[in-house]
Amino acid sequence: MSEKEAKNYVRPHNVSVKNADMPDDLQTAVFAICQEKLDSGKNESGIADLVRKELDREFSPTWHVAVGQNFGAYVTHEAKNFVYFYLGARNSPTADMGFLVFKSG
Repeated sequence: MSEKEAKNYVRPHNVSVKNADMPDDLQTAVFAICQEKLDSGKNESGIADLVRKELDREFSPTWHVAVGQNFGAYVTHEAKNFVYFYLGARNSPTADMGFLVFKSG
């Protein structure tokens, strides 16, 4: 996703941010990337890998991504590069999916 596409992306109503240390414009780009990958129909591990690769490509390495419905974590991250949120899949009746996205290293 290009920066122009990210700027035109409207934050979906189905995002529930639990904790964040990230500028709004970067959050918006992360939400858009995660929504796109969530809608791909892959499993949690596949979604996390796709999101990580795109974030590394668009915003330089090193990003870490955890995806799942039930998990907890304690991580060290670069300042202004952390967000933990839940996102509902548009094409699935299942529960919301949790995303832990942060940059470290």
